Amino acid sequence: MVRHWLYVILILWGGALVAQDDSVRSGEHETFTRLVLPIPVDAEWTLRRRPDRYVFSIVNGQQQFDIAQVFDRIPRTRIADLQTMQDGAALAIVISCTNCYADAFLWRPDRVVIDVVDGI
Repeated sequence: MVRHWLYVILILWGGALVAQDDSVRSGEHETFTRLVLPIPVDAEWTLRRRPDRYVFSIVNGQQQFDIAQVFDRIPRTRIADLQTMQDGAALAIVISCTNCYADAFLWRPDRVVIDVVDGI
């Protein structure tokens, strides 16, 4: 009986390890601030500039972005705020520096990197 429960616990614990991590990761560098966003594999996505922000969105996406810990690792010198939009499937990136721009690229099949870079 103990062996049976041990198998159940291991299966449940292992399932948690492969669960989708929806956390947006962040990092500060000398000339840029980096965000790493989880996306579904083969998802179509866009990064569009607006007058006061950039908007990252997944086309027909059901992704939910967890931004709770983003500012634990970065200051607000380049990115002033992040706001989830469209039921969480889009992310507004409010820029705090006037001479910064954002650049995005697919890093892995399930991750997009957005760099907010110094300069014009």
